[in-house]
Amino acid sequence: MADFKEQINTKTVRKIAQVLVGAERAHFIKKESKLNTLELKERARYLAEVLFKAHQSDFKKLKPVLKNLLINKELEQFEWLVISECLSLYGTDFYKESFPLLLLLTENFTAEFAIRNFLEKDFSKAMLDLEKLIKSTNVHHRRLVSEGTRPFLPWGQQVSHIKKNPLATLPMLLKLKNDPELYVRKSVANHLNDLSKTHPKEVIQFLKNNRQESDDWLIHHALRTLIKKGDPAALKMIGIELKPQFQLTHFALTKKTFSTNESLEFSVEIRSTAKKAQSCLLDYTIFWLKKNGELSPKVYKGRRFTLEAGETKKINKKHSLKPITTMVHYPGVQELQIQLNGVTFQRIPWKLNKTTSL
Repeated sequence: MADFKEQINTKTVRKIAQVLVGAERAHFIKKESKLNTLELKERARYLAEVLFKAHQSDFKKLKPVLKNLLINKELEQFEWLVISECLSLYGTDFYKESFPLLLLLTENFTAEFAIRNFLEKDFSKAMLDLEKLIKSTNVHHRRLVSEGTRPFLPWGQQVSHIKKNPLATLPMLLKLKNDPELYVRKSVANHLNDLSKTHPKEVIQFLKNNRQESDDWLIHHALRTLIKKGDPAALKMIGIELKPQFQLTHFALTKKTFSTNESLEFSVEIRSTAKKAQSCLLDYTIFWLKKNGELSPKVYKGRRFTLEAGETKKINKKHSLKPITTMVHYPGVQELQIQLNGVTFQRIPWKLNKTTSL
């Protein structure tokens, strides 16, 4: 698999150069050699800076080039980050000219990163325009309202007004949470999940006050962090029994040592001591060994099920140990713990094979 940074490469430079002329084109192409030393976001910012300087550091001269690229859809996927950086770095002083370009950008890729600089520069003005987009017929415009104002947007810079008052976005989310497009509702759920990390009570109350029959998926997704933590109010919101009556009769791994070409396998057996059916949620936590020798917990979704009165249920689970790009597995002793309806049980140690190539 090619490096992620190669999403922006010399081909990107040539695509942009096609809409440039004369000295601007020569200046832009001349700078492509530095790309090899940079990561993806650094590449986007560097090309944005070069493109700006190629137009005498004048946004009004750069604007027609950006518009041309956006209207003619000259770029693809993460190449659009170059345009995003141009608008973020140089467009905020030219709000009237830039905002229509942000809309074109979000139709082609996303303007969720670029809009944050506009929010930082003039929060009231940007929020007013975002409010108007709630009624847009374009799904990408509506999603931008939610995604661009998320408190903890991955890759996105902090917006000071949102950091001070993150709940200020709730009125907009209320208008979007039942949007006909799942693409928008996912963004709303992610936004609410962000908010739940700092304002759990307020998010749960918001969902309670505005709950509709069709909200089950959104509620699960919006409260996923709290659910994994076993938060009682969040569990209650999704119909999980807060005081389950059961006995854990079995919890064991299939063996004590695993390799990274295998799956961690374990089984759980639960016996109901209740006289009625119970709604149950079984999650599990792996305490991963880190480079510094400490253990770091990560909660994973397990299984939701109904435990009938007096029933004994056995559950088998596998968790792949294959290496992934977003996480390094260090050999040594790790730990496994299960959580049923927010109740945690004793950890079981297991060993990741030291001889495995990581």
